[in-house]
Amino acid sequence: MMYIGQSRYTIFHTELGWMGLVSTDHGIFASVLPQRSKEETERKLFKKLSFMPVFSPECFKLLEDTLKAYFTGDHSELNCKIDWSWATPFQREVLKIVASIPVGSCLTYGEVALLAGSPNGARAVGNALANNNIPVIIPCHRVISKDSLGGFTGAGIDMKKKLLAIEGYKL
Repeated sequence: MMYIGQSRYTIFHTELGWMGLVSTDHGIFASVLPQRSKEETERKLFKKLSFMPVFSPECFKLLEDTLKAYFTGDHSELNCKIDWSWATPFQREVLKIVASIPVGSCLTYGEVALLAGSPNGARAVGNALANNNIPVIIPCHRVISKDSLGGFTGAGIDMKKKLLAIEGYKL
């Protein structure tokens, strides 16, 4: 995943902790779910990259404000361009479906697989979600198992519960 071009990043504090974003010329490339410290956020964010972005918080002001509001219960649209260069065609298909799940709603892994044209692909959907480079912006927390909430790679089930609760999903 070699990137040559202009890339920027920011780290900011939300109600749930520190969050980070990276963008390229093509859109948002990576995000990190809220963490306990700024340093932990930066470490996890840079771990996703094979290039070094420039710290440039002013480039993210609108998205940062929207995300801060989201964590306090404001469900405004997270409209932003996405750099999909990190995603395989299947991941991109799955994540575009997931991006269309309305706030406060959930689909099962099997339902997403069916919508992606892979009716027996629930496990593959789970793998695609586990490799979501831009959590919250692509709301993979809105995909659950038919019998439970399922997993939440990198952040744990407690974070998934918090995000669903913020959105008003009845657990």
